[in-house]
Amino acid sequence: MSQVDIYEDFQYMVTISNSGNAVNDAEITIDFDDDLSLLSSSSQNNINGASDVSNINIIANSLTASVANMPNNSSVELLVLVTA
Repeated sequence: MSQVDIYEDFQYMVTISNSGNAVNDAEITIDFDDDLSLLSSSSQNNINGASDVSNINIIANSLTASVANMPNNSSVELLVLVTA
């Protein structure tokens, strides 16, 4: 278990994966705790043809985004920087 001090920055790593049929224009929504401030996000580590996470919008503590192409057995990571 990790401990984070108040006002300390830390990261969430969210992995979006598809183990079924190919998917186009997948939409995701992530709601974070109200005590966190979301600072930034970036897409990384596309595997097996997954598109970057795009159309990333942060409103209050809710993040929405989309992935244009998710073939079978593909994944992509979303790195989110927050402050406690």
